Amino acid sequence: VDNSALLKTMLSDFEEKDSSIIALMEVPEDEISSYGCAKLEEDAADRDKLVELAGLVEKPKPNEAPSNLAVSGRYIFTNHIFDALSKTKPGHGGEIQLTDAITLLIESEQVFGRVFNNGRFDIGQKVDWLLANVEMALKRDD
Repeated sequence: VDNSALLKTMLSDFEEKDSSIIALMEVPEDEISSYGCAKLEEDAADRDKLVELAGLVEKPKPNEAPSNLAVSGRYIFTNHIFDALSKTKPGHGGEIQLTDAITLLIESEQVFGRVFNNGRFDIGQKVDWLLANVEMALKRDD
């Protein structure tokens, strides 16, 4: 799913479910500690689907991660996220974590994750930074 297709799919999911939708991407187990990690309500063997979230864990140790599905920074929220943010206490790193607010949101309404497999680069990772530059360069006429 490319970026525009992913966002269109997420918007469709939002309209269908009338619920917050979060993009999730499968990552290697040894990298999950760099991300918010999804805890699922159901088995996500089919990685190209919408999954209901039971919670999120901010930057878990690999052996404590509830899945290998990382929050990827694309969100469509109901307006209730603002109430959850106002109730969220500082967490990991002494910061107010969006993942903690989403976990609070899950206590009062369904939240879903749209699993996708491509179209994202983590520029905090050297290889992804390089790949993003190459991909953008290849799209240029010059």
